[in-house]
Amino acid sequence: DTKLTIRDIFSNPSIQQLEQLINKYGNKENRNVILKTSDKENYSASTAQQRIYYASSVGDTESMLYNIAGGILLEKIPDVSKLENSINELIKRHSVLRTRFELKEGELLQKIEENIDFKLKVSEAKYNDIDKAFSTFVRPFNLIGNILYDFELIKFENNQALLAMNIHHIICDGKSSNTLLSELCEIYNGEKLEEINLEYKDFSEWEYKR
Repeated sequence: DTKLTIRDIFSNPSIQQLEQLINKYGNKENRNVILKTSDKENYSASTAQQRIYYASSVGDTESMLYNIAGGILLEKIPDVSKLENSINELIKRHSVLRTRFELKEGELLQKIEENIDFKLKVSEAKYNDIDKAFSTFVRPFNLIGNILYDFELIKFENNQALLAMNIHHIICDGKSSNTLLSELCEIYNGEKLEEINLEYKDFSEWEYKR
């Protein structure tokens, strides 16, 4: 069997790229092609997402063990409205950023919202307190029924700013979070991004049917 990760989906967004990846790591007698799944109310969670969910559900529900937090230190304070619009464009682009999880008869399912109107929180802090401001921003997630990421713009007195991002590992990994931030910068700067032909829901449905 060919195992793909969230990182593989982000790094190889087209069907052709993923097919090449599967062919590279799978044996030639058992090649499998991931096809775009049809729109429906719920999608199966992948085995990786199920493992993360059940691991996160054991013990301390306030744990941030599976949080991926980071950000970009900006040399000047950006146009807040333009940045918020850019984040919403990123959310439209990636269905994982519109994904909520729900339990039905004990089964973990993905529900993908058609639209999410994200409101960017803006705060102020002293530059010397940047670590404290970032730590205050990072909070645990309730995995059922909620959007599993957050952004905040923290402005400093020296006209710099920190765009902080907090996202749960169930919808993203470390490299993919860097991809998201990179794409956000490109959207803000008016650059054209490569079209996404395949998404994580397509992989999870493909995996479920195997």
